Amino acid sequence: MSCQLNTRGWVRLTASGMRPGSFVPEGHPRVARRFNAGEARKGTLVPKGRPRILFAFGRPFGTDLLFGFAHPALKRRAILGSPFGAKRRRELTDSFNPTPRGWIQSLAALLVVGFLAVSCGDKGTPGAADPHLSTDGTIEVTARLLEIPPGAIFKRDLYDYATILKYRVLKVHRGQVREETIYVGHYNPWKPRSEAADARVKNIGGKLRRFAAGQVHHLALEAPIEDCFMGGIVNKYFGQATGTLYWAVWTDPQGE
Repeated sequence: MSCQLNTRGWVRLTASGMRPGSFVPEGHPRVARRFNAGEARKGTLVPKGRPRILFAFGRPFGTDLLFGFAHPALKRRAILGSPFGAKRRRELTDSFNPTPRGWIQSLAALLVVGFLAVSCGDKGTPGAADPHLSTDGTIEVTARLLEIPPGAIFKRDLYDYATILKYRVLKVHRGQVREETIYVGHYNPWKPRSEAADARVKNIGGKLRRFAAGQVHHLALEAPIEDCFMGGIVNKYFGQATGTLYWAVWTDPQGE
């Protein structure tokens, strides 16, 4: 056994029967260390009669040819993020395949725009009168409901009636009203005005949901009530109201 000093100062021992710089006896097979850098390996041998595989998938991701540039393979333990060249491909892919988060953000933006379009859309002129108020009946007024007498409004499914309510006239829009205080008959007053009409009384309606003292109503009226309704009438002002009794054709809250 002899000692040799190489250029780096390391001492290598050489035994009899062994080549300098090697620890494998001469004549024994030597296992070569794998080196996986470079281009794709040559096509493998395929038995005659079997189809050949045109593409090999033995390279790490990102090391194939991309736009004519070759990226040699890296040791697996050295890949901390993504191989060189992989980012370029990912950017190209993301431009055509948006992430789910991007879809969610886009959908949320569309919903917000749609909500704003609906909420800010044309709702008509604020306070514009219902067309029925200017065409139905012969009289149109704005009046305040002064009170609702006890027992004037009640619910009875098998009994259709009209009740007389007391108003103070604030403004006359159409027709002639001489009195400052008027008495108006409403058909089935326990129902919303949009549901008050039935097979017996058809041409009535409005947007008012329920009656309450102090409300200001925009009314389309007809007079006298006897020319419009011949059914039961609940009149808590009998003997007090000596003037004309009006018939409510259309009733809206003021400003709607």
